[in-house]
Parts: sequence; C-alpha cells; structure tokens
Amino acid sequence: MNETLNYAKRLIISEFEHFLLDKLIAKERYYTIMRSTANCNNWSGIRNELEAKEGIKISDSELSNYLNHLLDSSWLTKVDDRYCPSESLIADSSPPWKVEGSLPEGSSFPPSIRDYISHMVGSRGSQTAPHLKRGSFHR
Repeated sequence: MNETLNYAKRLIISEFEHFLLDKLIAKERYYTIMRSTANCNNWSGIRNELEAKEGIKISDSELSNYLNHLLDSSWLTKVDDRYCPSESLIADSSPPWKVEGSLPEGSSFPPSIRDYISHMVGSRGSQTAPHLKRGSFHR
C-alpha cells in the first residue's frame, strides 16, 4: 500500500510540474498558492500569503487568473468561500507546497484524475494525464 501511495504522490508531483511548463514565470506563485491552500484558504488569505512572500501587491485579476487555472485543471476545488486541494494526496505529495494538515471530509480527486491514477498504478505506464491533454488547461 505504501508503494502505491508513494507512486501516486510522485505522479502528482510530475503532473503538477507538467502543468507548470508554460507557467514558468509564475511557478513560485503557484507553489505559494498550493502551500496556502493545503489546509484550505479563502481569497484574502491566499492574497496575503502571496503579497507577504513577494512584498508587492497582487491584483485581483492576477489572483483570479492563477486560481482559475488551478480550478480548471482540477488541482483545487472551491468549497464555499475556501479553495482546497481536490484530493488530500495533492496537499501531502511533496515540497514545495507540502504542509501538515488535512482536507475537509469527503474531498477526492475529480473523476479524470482518479481514473488516470488507477490506470497508471495498474499499468506503470508513462502517459499524459487526460485532464492535461485538453489545450484549455495550458494557459
């Protein structure tokens, strides 16, 4: 079981790095957002962490853009007014965003990611995740 969990965590890290390939300029901001939302956080809390880390004001449109990319790509979900990883393994996977804590009860991967992980754990193949094949997610 530990081997399967470790494999899934490595897969998550790899897929997040793939997600960031066309976002290299904002890579550290995405890491900060993932760290900030590991235990769920609201808009203001995320903005405060970004601004504290960078020492500059982050505009509403910039933050909205980052959060929408993460939501559209199923890395985050929105629960009421809080942004949370869509699955606890995302929060627990590895630095640079790893922090202690847990997610709200009932959180789980969206079906596309859950199916992909099941497929990868079973086949040990190296394919691109279905949710990353759609061009709209690579903005």
